[in-house]
Amino acid sequence: MIRDQITKALNQALLSAKLPSEAFTLEHPADLSVGDYATNIALILAKKH
Repeated sequence: MIRDQITKALNQALLSAKLPSEAFTLEHPADLSVGDYATNIALILAKKH
């Protein structure tokens, strides 16, 4: 499923960037005109660094 592939890719990107693996959400945005999926990973990492 595409959702699993995106989650796996994001986790691999975190590992490659030597950033901690965080619990993040991956969901459909409220306004679908902005994209198919949205994640809060940038906000989580910004809060920690």
